[in-house]
Amino acid sequence: MLDLKKFKINLSVVVIFCLVICNINGKTLTQALGYTTFPVNTGGGAKWFVQSMNTDNGESAVRSGVCDHLEESWMRTTVRGKGMVTFSWKVSSEKNSDYLNFNIDNRLITRISGSQEWRNISYNILSEGEHMIEWVYTKDKSGSYGEDCGYIDRFRFLENVPLHEALDLETQGLTIVTGGDSNWFGQKLEYYYGGSAARSGDCCYPEHSWIRTIVQGKGTVSFYWKILSNNTYTRTFFYLDDHKVNVINQTHKDWSYVSHKISNEGNTPLEWIFRGLNNLGQDCVYVDKLTFNKTDTIPSTNNHHKLNLAFLVFFILFTVLLEHYLE
Repeated sequence: MLDLKKFKINLSVVVIFCLVICNINGKTLTQALGYTTFPVNTGGGAKWFVQSMNTDNGESAVRSGVCDHLEESWMRTTVRGKGMVTFSWKVSSEKNSDYLNFNIDNRLITRISGSQEWRNISYNILSEGEHMIEWVYTKDKSGSYGEDCGYIDRFRFLENVPLHEALDLETQGLTIVTGGDSNWFGQKLEYYYGGSAARSGDCCYPEHSWIRTIVQGKGTVSFYWKILSNNTYTRTFFYLDDHKVNVINQTHKDWSYVSHKISNEGNTPLEWIFRGLNNLGQDCVYVDKLTFNKTDTIPSTNNHHKLNLAFLVFFILFTVLLEHYLE
């Protein structure tokens, strides 16, 4: 009689052996993730390992170990400071029972289960100091499905930059403020110009994230923006002097240019408001290369008349003095 339990264990050993053999470059976890700032550790009921049969980057990715029921396989590393954690992941497991979890500082950020193909995740860390990044594949007390594992690839940690730097405002004298349910921040993952751009904060409907500045006088304001979303109802609005003048949604996935003339002599507020449906980098908007070219002030007609009158008076006086001198 066939011992299914023993057969499963033997099959798992064969699968692992094949996957390890397919790691033809002999990469370590650190090398496969492309992250060398801090060590990458693994443990639990079975260790994560490098393989090249199933990847997002076409070279190699890391895979959770083969666990028994009520066991887990974890992988951890550390990042330092404020910044964007981004990676791609995939899972093949018993839906709503066996999960691939993503944790930061022992707090669950999100998890996936079932049959899900590669997709990108990003999460912004807002506090200074060191932070533990962890992926854990967990199994419940019974049942298995598919490959019964999770995969991680393309891991990166990019430190945040100040908003005025991300928007290329260093020489323009504009002040940026942000608020709403989640603040905008400067990041280096996606940009149009200069190596960084401003990104909306993570928020879910009906939450919103806004950024504002004020320009003074007549001129032309311009910027580039793009949206990251698969939802029809995710939108970003641009307001000029409290009037909505532009909207982008999921159809604007490439960088697009926006320009508006401002005829107001006084202060004109500019505002971008993002309203998303999902978080974790699946819904967001980017703004880059914000520029305000101020129009040179043209003297008024009255000023011209005053200048002409002054010149006329000067000319008459000069003529009288010259005639007196010649006598």
